[in-house]
Amino acid sequence: ERLGRVKTAIELFPARDCEVQHSEPAKAFGASARALTNRTSQVESCGGTPMHHAMQNVLPALLDRREKKKMLFILTDGMPDDVEATKAMLAKYADNGVTVVGIGMGPYRENVVALIPNSVAVESIEDLPRALEKLFKGQIVDRLAA
Repeated sequence: ERLGRVKTAIELFPARDCEVQHSEPAKAFGASARALTNRTSQVESCGGTPMHHAMQNVLPALLDRREKKKMLFILTDGMPDDVEATKAMLAKYADNGVTVVGIGMGPYRENVVALIPNSVAVESIEDLPRALEKLFKGQIVDRLAA
């Protein structure tokens, strides 16, 4: 909400009873981020990462947006359940001009860096601002300026 003219939406793939079925919207474009506190506190980490499903769910909404520059941030602590399907979705995003930024956290953070070219790996949330600043000062700023 403090990003000026930047419009955001958030999709979760929450585990409930250690079962991940699908992704679900946590914040729609234009909705307040304040409601996220309750939603994110209910998310469990149990080993499932249906990344390609979340990406598939989000792409139509992104492409329907009027904004010229579109980005998808993926924040995860794990490797996708289906790496090949995720790679196919990454290619689809690129074909549609959407920049994907990966943020890997925790013990499996390097998996995200290996999968998503525009990505950072951080051990903890405290490291995130510095890592994102470094990423944006590098390759991302060139894409946004184009």
